[in-house]
Amino acid sequence: MLIRIRYSDGSYDMIKPWRLSELISAGRVGAFLRSDGWVAVARGPMRRGGDRSYAGPERRRRDNNSYQAA
Repeated sequence: MLIRIRYSDGSYDMIKPWRLSELISAGRVGAFLRSDGWVAVARGPMRRGGDRSYAGPERRRRDNNSYQAA
């Protein structure tokens, strides 16, 4: 899957998702396209990567699953 971006100079490009945060940090991206529309980097809602802690039960660990591969 590629993400459509608009560079700060007004040109457009399609990039791989893992490059988006790199280009935003470098100040090269002015906006990018999400499923619900364009997000302006300077003022749009951004997902933050910082605190990824989760206080709920862990449901993805193998020992919590009753299914065992044969």
